[in-house]
Amino acid sequence: MINIVTALACEANPIIQHYHLRKSALDGGFPVYGNETITLIISGMGKYAAASAVGYLQAMSSQAANYVAGFATPHCWINVGIAGHKTMDLGTALLAHRVRDAAALQCFYPCFTFDLPCVTADVISVAQAETTYAHEAAYDMEALGFCAAAGRFSSFELIHCLKIVSDNQATSHEHITKHVGEQLVGNQLLVIESLIHEIEKLQRATAPMDHIPEDYQLLTERFRFTVTQKNQLKRLLQRWHVVETKKITEQLPIQDFKNAKHVLLGMELHLRSKVFIC
Repeated sequence: MINIVTALACEANPIIQHYHLRKSALDGGFPVYGNETITLIISGMGKYAAASAVGYLQAMSSQAANYVAGFATPHCWINVGIAGHKTMDLGTALLAHRVRDAAALQCFYPCFTFDLPCVTADVISVAQAETTYAHEAAYDMEALGFCAAAGRFSSFELIHCLKIVSDNQATSHEHITKHVGEQLVGNQLLVIESLIHEIEKLQRATAPMDHIPEDYQLLTERFRFTVTQKNQLKRLLQRWHVVETKKITEQLPIQDFKNAKHVLLGMELHLRSKVFIC
């Protein structure tokens, strides 16, 4: 399942129309639309609203999910919306290669393991519309909350923020109307299609996680994992099946690891080496 989060209805409308999404009767406070493969939720503005919408959508999908011993094919998450940028032209589509707050106290690094459909940029989430553009970056209000929440349910290979430039130093955000928002997103539907296609391929690579993997059984029999470490292992195995075709025993020197902590560290370092981060 592809989960799309937008802040505004005008950002969502072109996607709803393009994919023929139908309004859910179980929206429960958030407008939710979907078909067989895509679910879209309109969160409202701000990082807390975006985080709440992610949590709500995850809860909805979890009720219907078929979990086996804590394993399930993770959902893909995309935050689509407009954003300001210091210098980029209006209408430019960009993918976030880093999402942070203005003080860089929180940072998230989406991972790219596919051909990029557009340029990438630093995205800074702020509390209100940006007017000074102090950094060479895109400015939005939702990406930070979105990433923080989605990162609890999926791996960062499957979590991405797609922003379309709506204002810059030369053109104030005050010109943005509902029609402008719809037009900006509508003009980038091909980029949205390409992104969805690429992360769907990654999601299909997680199919083995619908049963307990052989690697999980081998590692938990050989090493003593705490409950917390087992949860970490499951998350790492989900990522492993996204970016790696070989078993862990074929790629890591398991015989040299002393304990579960070393196993988790070895897996994490290997996975970092397999992804491309701008």
